[in-house]
Amino acid sequence: MKWQPDPRIVRGVFDKIAKLGNVEDAEQFLVMLRDAGYVTTEIYNSLLRTYLKARKMPLIVEECMRSDDVELDEETRQLLRETSKFCVATSVSTLIS
Repeated sequence: MKWQPDPRIVRGVFDKIAKLGNVEDAEQFLVMLRDAGYVTTEIYNSLLRTYLKARKMPLIVEECMRSDDVELDEETRQLLRETSKFCVATSVSTLIS
């Protein structure tokens, strides 16, 4: 049986991280969820909202979504457009596994 976290808890954690604009924590949380076999478009959108709050450009999120077989929706595309205006995040992404 595959573990299914409560989406409200996942959303709450991401909302808190996004408010702080902490990209590193958001990436680490996504990696934990990925390792547990639970990644969704909404989780990636939460990560992108964190990048937006931090005013940083994600370099590999779209590629990671493809490799995780997660579909981009309209919100994903909008967030990628908005974050593409910012400077590239200087830290090494933890999304690469």
